Amino acid sequence: MIGDLFFELSIAYLGAWFFNLLVIELPRRKQRADAFEAINYRLRYLTRTGYALRLQLSICATDGDWNEQDALDPTYRELILAGMRSNR
Repeated sequence: MIGDLFFELSIAYLGAWFFNLLVIELPRRKQRADAFEAINYRLRYLTRTGYALRLQLSICATDGDWNEQDALDPTYRELILAGMRSNR
């Protein structure tokens, strides 16, 4: 009698856990992944902009004498230097 009760309770618990997985957890994980995918571009843009700003301020602080190792890739470096040349 008690064994049957525990068996029924364990089956009910497993059913509730599986239901929670299918109805709550999987959609929540998909929604979270979609949200990260939606803001991924903006986060990358923000980090690149921050790094470029740090580089530009470093160049300004050294009066244009900057270290090549601290530079970004050539495209961003040229954009930054072109912006500095136009401001001088």
